[in-house]
Amino acid sequence: MENVLPFLVSLSFGVLCAMIANSRGRNAVGWFAIGFIFSCFGLVGLLVLPDLKAQEERERELRLENRRLREQLKKDRAVADARYAQTARRLGAHDRALGMDTAHAELEAPPVSAQPQLGPEGIEAKWYYLDRTRERRGPLTFDAFRAQWEAGELTPQTLVWARVLEDWTPLSDVPGLMEELHA
Repeated sequence: MENVLPFLVSLSFGVLCAMIANSRGRNAVGWFAIGFIFSCFGLVGLLVLPDLKAQEERERELRLENRRLREQLKKDRAVADARYAQTARRLGAHDRALGMDTAHAELEAPPVSAQPQLGPEGIEAKWYYLDRTRERRGPLTFDAFRAQWEAGELTPQTLVWARVLEDWTPLSDVPGLMEELHA
């Protein structure tokens, strides 16, 4: 009888370890043996180890989220590619209609130090303007710029820029420009 009580305690720890191990995604038979032999130490060891079922569930959710994000990225890239192609077609049509080639135009940033003045170098500068849809057009020679003015594409409020200007400026605010366009 005195050997039965320790046996029942070890058996209880073995069964308890097997049940917990099974619910946490571990081998129930192995943990029964560990619980039976090491009693409470086996139980503590089992409780310290991570829950494999919870880890597998988290990994499955992450895989699903990664797949969903990859599919969304693929769709977004397809939409972006289609928009890029449409924009390129539209710009090509505009270029053909205006007789210009903006596809290879140098992307110039407005300088920060020049004062707005129009002299011989201003007339010879490459001119840019923002059209009614706020799209940048240019570079244009001054003659082509004047042709845009005469065609009604430019108004006194149109924002223009050339290297002689500090920033985008309404056409009417550039000293001497209106006079040159009317000359």
